[in-house]
Amino acid sequence: MIRDKARSFREQAVHYFEGLSYRERTMLHKTRALILILFVTFGLALAGCSDAGGGGDAADRPSPEATSQAPSAGTEDDVTVLVPGAPGDDASTAAPGEVEVAEPPAPNDADLEFLAMMVPHHAQAVEMAELADRYATSRPVRALADRIRAAQGPEIVLMSSLLEEAGAQAHGDHEGHDMDEMEGMEGMEGMEGMDGMDGMDMSGMPGMLTTPQLDALAKARGRAFDRMFLQRMIQHHEGALTMAGAVAVDGVDVRVAELAADITLGQTAEIDRMRELLG
Repeated sequence: MIRDKARSFREQAVHYFEGLSYRERTMLHKTRALILILFVTFGLALAGCSDAGGGGDAADRPSPEATSQAPSAGTEDDVTVLVPGAPGDDASTAAPGEVEVAEPPAPNDADLEFLAMMVPHHAQAVEMAELADRYATSRPVRALADRIRAAQGPEIVLMSSLLEEAGAQAHGDHEGHDMDEMEGMEGMEGMEGMDGMDGMDMSGMPGMLTTPQLDALAKARGRAFDRMFLQRMIQHHEGALTMAGAVAVDGVDVRVAELAADITLGQTAEIDRMRELLG
């Protein structure tokens, strides 16, 4: 009876793993040790239930001496660990001692390009939010700008640290702005990954404002500023969504994929809010 339940449980688990996406399987590679613990616990729990479920009088129960001599159930030799396969492959089984935790793949060129381009892209959004803090007249616009600055400042630091970890640097600067000035912005501390950006034209990056567009925003005042800020930030966010969508397809690093997903969710919601404010 116990072995039938265990077999049924394993079959359900195999079916579950076969339906996982590549990203889900990659995450499960990191938790194989936890899967092993769960299966061991499951076997011991079934053994305990079997022992506890025995009814009858005390006279019918085995003596402590007989129990101590009986072989124990649910040993490690009886445990089978499910190992998720590669995308499109079936899950396999292995003995507990044969399970190895796979190292996550290193960031590829798509991951590094996304990080290197998104750092100055975020930096321009923070600069636009700083302008809104000084010149916006609408309270909702100012609140939105504060949210953008609070979200993208820490993301810049995170992306810079990922680039450093990969032994790379973020290259390029958005057109016409000095890196020393950008590093002084709120949330831009610890920008070691920004070294070497000077001199590169980033105006062709999706959503990036050109120098005339950014200058026009800096000179606008009152309601004209509020409206221009919303229009340009929508443009900027849509560019970020394009870049996040590309790395979701071509990248392999789990942390970059999670960051791109967070950017997509957050900036999609902000685009909806800005369109609502524009009316």
